[in-house]
Amino acid sequence: MYPGPHARERAGQAAFVMASTGQSVSYAEYEARTNRLAHLLRSRGLGRLDHYAIFMENNDRYLEACGAGERAACITRASTLT
Repeated sequence: MYPGPHARERAGQAAFVMASTGQSVSYAEYEARTNRLAHLLRSRGLGRLDHYAIFMENNDRYLEACGAGERAACITRASTLT
């Protein structure tokens, strides 16, 4: 799920709640986290049509990694256009 539109409309509302801990992450926080990690992934070379793997336990950072990978891979870098 791309959190951008939801973060604009429901910034303070919970995007997800971890059942095991009760931790709640708002759409605004989820948007910021995925954006930050997506920038890191892009800076490391992940781009459109690339693949990546996530090996970790099911926690809030897992969801962040999924969202960031989706976000990073959907951006077409200038170098891929030429």
